[in-house]
Amino acid sequence: MLQITFLLMLGVSMVRAAVIHVPGDQESLENAVSISAIGDTISLAEQEHVIDTPIHVPRSITLLAASVLSGESSWSQGCSVSGVHDIVFTPDDSLVTRIRGINFYNRGIKFPNREARVEIQHCRFEFSFDVDFVNLYSLEVNECYFSENSIRIHYCNDVRFSNVQFVNLRERLSILYSYADFFDVLHIQTQQPSVFVDAIHLDASEVLLQNCTIAGFEIEGTHYTSSLVRVSNASHLTIHNSILFNNIYNYYAVPIRLVSEDAFVRNTLTIDYSCIEQGADGVEVDNISSDLYWRNGNISDSPSFGEDYSLLSSSPCIDAGDPSSPLDPDGTIADMGALFYCQGDQVSIPEEAVVVTEPGYTAQLAVEFKSACAGVSVDSASTTLMEFILGTFTDSIGAGFQSGFFNLTFDPQSQGLFQDTLHIWADTEISNTEDPRHHVVPLVGESGPIPAAVTDLTVAIEEDQSAMLNWSPVDSTIYGNPVTPDIYLVFYNELDPYVEDYWFYLFAVPGTEFEHFRAAQFSDLINYRVEAWVDIAGRVEDLEPGMSFSGVNAILRGRAVAGGVDPR
Repeated sequence: MLQITFLLMLGVSMVRAAVIHVPGDQESLENAVSISAIGDTISLAEQEHVIDTPIHVPRSITLLAASVLSGESSWSQGCSVSGVHDIVFTPDDSLVTRIRGINFYNRGIKFPNREARVEIQHCRFEFSFDVDFVNLYSLEVNECYFSENSIRIHYCNDVRFSNVQFVNLRERLSILYSYADFFDVLHIQTQQPSVFVDAIHLDASEVLLQNCTIAGFEIEGTHYTSSLVRVSNASHLTIHNSILFNNIYNYYAVPIRLVSEDAFVRNTLTIDYSCIEQGADGVEVDNISSDLYWRNGNISDSPSFGEDYSLLSSSPCIDAGDPSSPLDPDGTIADMGALFYCQGDQVSIPEEAVVVTEPGYTAQLAVEFKSACAGVSVDSASTTLMEFILGTFTDSIGAGFQSGFFNLTFDPQSQGLFQDTLHIWADTEISNTEDPRHHVVPLVGESGPIPAAVTDLTVAIEEDQSAMLNWSPVDSTIYGNPVTPDIYLVFYNELDPYVEDYWFYLFAVPGTEFEHFRAAQFSDLINYRVEAWVDIAGRVEDLEPGMSFSGVNAILRGRAVAGGVDPR
């Protein structure tokens, strides 16, 4: 028997989430959490928020700095949460908990014993008591900084750290019964608040270290199992394009050790295109069932570290990474380690900025501009059309792909497509025009109208096992203005309706019904969603059945840009 569920999709989410401003709507973070609902956003003003009591967050929310919500910055300009009490997140729903742009100072952050999905971006955790990630379904940490922390990753299904720094860890980084990937991560111990027996401990876990640098630790070899990285209890570690060097090993300590109390428990270590202190001799395999796979491209020469563990021009790690890896931002072969050596100035700008709105209603977007090597000064910027209004923009951008944003407003007064160009003049040696100082970003604006969400969707199974969908006609826009949609787009999902990647395009119909021919004969469970569409640009004809939902959006709504706002 075919089971069919159907969802009414409001914009790009299934609920209309609220935004709670602190202060403003609520005086404190504690109060905001207490009144929040699943999917709500708590926006913290750019100030210090002192927590007087422990905070328990029992649902998935988004917690971010006000500058992130406004599109002004992905990094907090002064938003901090401090105190001596923990913030404990225990969401029991299937949505994603997001934290962005906040400096957590002198406090513990815990995600205990829930199969939750967590995303953390552009945050700093300084002098925190504990940062615990336990029993998470997925964890993604991007462009964050941890200092003076104790970090535990236990019983997590899918972990990804990228562009992260760990500095002066209070205790060893503990990874227990987890699957974790670390990309472009810098583990450094610039001071010595304590001496480690093991700086990083893998216990029954599978871990990838790619383009990572682990340096500056002191390992006290008080017994035979001391090591910089300990691989134990059926763990599997892969080290790729990474550097483990400039660490101090006392007595019996070694860089890496594979150890198990059970002689028949197999650990594996695979190393390629990496700079390992003491080379293969720096790896101890303590039981006969464990295996070391010492692959191509490994070296044991000093990486010639500069300040902050960057590479000097004489470093043998430059262009010594896996030749099949993606190129470094300067266009050269990948370097070993977390910090690549820039061999030529490169500037990164988006190929196109796309925004959608309804006539008479503005939409904000931010165009991101980055410099790979030396910092650049921005002289001026301009647009020509009245529909694209250039607001604030940075006057300089730091080295190492720091971000600078050009904030624009798309303010169409009539229906149609609008094309413009953002011109940026900056102190650079290379650009996407003949003039190395002149950079251009094509601006594309599509002016609605944007139909409201479909309502009253019903599904019935017919005698021939077909699924008949019916819904009420949409007659207004998301702003309440009259509209007549050209077509209705039908999507289906046979796995999980809460996962966008599982939604696929089925068909487009001009009316308010659709027959999914003999659907019950071929599937036991189908979720449906229907969206109204006004096909201003004639893009629907480019859609093909089976396209992913994101692929359909890419065709109908253009490529999204960081900071852009698409009100659909």
